[in-house]
Amino acid sequence: MIGAAFDGDELSFDPASGVFVLQAGSGGCVRVTAADVHRPLLERALAREGWRPSPVRRAGAGEPSERSPMSHTVVEEQGNGTLHVWALPTDEQTLLSLVKDIFEKYWEHIWFGVLVQGAAWEVAAPNAPERISLYDGYVTVDFGRWHFHLCIGEHTASGPELGRIRRCSRAELYRRIGVDGSPTSWGVRLFNGRDEQMMTVMLPNPFLTDRQQIQDPPAFAQLAAWDELRATYLGLEPDPLDRTGKGFAHG
Repeated sequence: MIGAAFDGDELSFDPASGVFVLQAGSGGCVRVTAADVHRPLLERALAREGWRPSPVRRAGAGEPSERSPMSHTVVEEQGNGTLHVWALPTDEQTLLSLVKDIFEKYWEHIWFGVLVQGAAWEVAAPNAPERISLYDGYVTVDFGRWHFHLCIGEHTASGPELGRIRRCSRAELYRRIGVDGSPTSWGVRLFNGRDEQMMTVMLPNPFLTDRQQIQDPPAFAQLAAWDELRATYLGLEPDPLDRTGKGFAHG
């Protein structure tokens, strides 16, 4: 028979369908670099063909990311001007890691709050967080005297509808671009299921001191936080464009 002539460890003949099929696992191990939303679909398709997707490991600081480098989107926002935006994964583990990286490592050098048309909360942390914890989808960053909560995962106590609205559905790194084409500020933004802003983190800025006074000449070493977040969550190297600006400009 034809099947007997070609059957082996990696290939076999299926009489029912009349075609040759790969044996399970014959394709070996393959690394999948698709975006998070497409990854499960691609993994299932590869598994059907005998391939075994390798696990994804989040890159540590200074290590290459498992994700392929991501390009930015240019956005024009009323009141904010031109932004370069990089989308981040919104799964609970990634967002928890992001919050910990920002507030445990850079709490002394950031400002955070909500920035919307007509209101800008630029809060400085009073001290390092005493506790960063997770419960029912909410991460709590506790400074002792006061704290804040962000819904970053599945929240069940309020029911499915409110849980969907409250959970972060969009997260991004961004940089604001000045009229000369160079960046003037850098940050992180989170939005809920209604696309309402949950929080903006203003990362250390080479044109400003930790007390938001103009710094001249620029201290580009203060882009270390931005560079680390790009490397860790996007797999991107430092961008020379970030070091071409001449000064800070308000939106």
